[in-house]
Amino acid sequence: MGFLDKAKSQIQAANEKRAEKHEFQGRKLTMLSVEYTGGYENYKKTQGILTFYENVTEFKAPLVTSFTINNKDIVATAVEGRLEVGRRVTVTRLLAFGIFAFGMQKKNDSKEAFITLVLADDQEAIFYAKNTSPMDLKRKLGSTLTRIQQGVASLGQSAAPASVADELTKLSELKKQGLLTDEEYNQQKQRLLR
Repeated sequence: MGFLDKAKSQIQAANEKRAEKHEFQGRKLTMLSVEYTGGYENYKKTQGILTFYENVTEFKAPLVTSFTINNKDIVATAVEGRLEVGRRVTVTRLLAFGIFAFGMQKKNDSKEAFITLVLADDQEAIFYAKNTSPMDLKRKLGSTLTRIQQGVASLGQSAAPASVADELTKLSELKKQGLLTDEEYNQQKQRLLR
């Protein structure tokens, strides 16, 4: 096998691997720089990039930590400020933040936001986004988190279509969670009522 044939073979293998990875991940939805603070498996706190794809959510930090969560395993999401995080002290948060989990509500900085991914096995992957308010982050991630939750919800649906009332209830819940803006909520509501 000549040099050119070997190079073509390596390029083809790389392209096939890239295509498999793309099929596994799905289309990239959003990415942002965050600090992973804990809660998922035994990974250490570190700064990195959180990327949401259609099928998976991936966190990568140079030379330290890298993990992928299948979006089917995400049962709930939350984008909160430090005050809201402090109100819900769970075992995972206690492990992620230590004793400071109880004191988190004392400091209220509007430019701090936390992303929590609640998993089916009761783990919570918690990420800290510096220099952004929870509302700004909710606006940025709203459609992404909605897509993830709708994708997971559609996997559990039976063959019978959901009623309009059920869909309106889901929309209302997404709006209450801050994942839909008033405008997005009203557009979807009008679409359902047509």
